[in-house]
Amino acid sequence: MTREEAGNQLFRGYIIAIITFGVTLFIANGEILDKFSIALLATYFIWGTYWGIRIAFRFVSSIFFGNNLFYTNIWDAIKGRYSLMLWFYITLFVIGYFIGVFGGGLYKQIRLMIIKYSYH
Repeated sequence: MTREEAGNQLFRGYIIAIITFGVTLFIANGEILDKFSIALLATYFIWGTYWGIRIAFRFVSSIFFGNNLFYTNIWDAIKGRYSLMLWFYITLFVIGYFIGVFGGGLYKQIRLMIIKYSYH
């Protein structure tokens, strides 16, 4: 990965964090300290889920699409394909959420920062 790619990924993560913080701060109810703490918590959860999904995508897609599926007619193929895609996205979101929130997001952030800001 080049420094520019790492910078682009970091920038997208920053944008997601800023938008999430602003929207959550705007819609949260309560005192200013309550709003701020809710906004920080929601920002970390959304930001961590974003990075977790990026980390888990290759693993989850290899599980779901690593084998070929054969169907007997077109309706079974359409129904099977849509149900497979639905389960793929649900599984990707759940695994990505747990990976990102429980440290994967911080790991990815630090790893990309080392690539972006190292001097060599």
